[in-house]
Amino acid sequence: MSLAIGEKKAMTKKMKILIPVIAVLLLLILAINIYFSLLAEKEHPWRVLPEKQPETQGK
Repeated sequence: MSLAIGEKKAMTKKMKILIPVIAVLLLLILAINIYFSLLAEKEHPWRVLPEKQPETQGK
């Protein structure tokens, strides 16, 4: 019985560490994604408005 309680405490400790780590990673990925999308907009303004994109795909 005491072993199960010990395992439970260890799991909650891991979860308390894991949740903020995952949150930080997600925020980091989101920040990188926004940064690169803004970078792409500056370099290629036609990527923002695909409907005004020149017909180079040959549909």
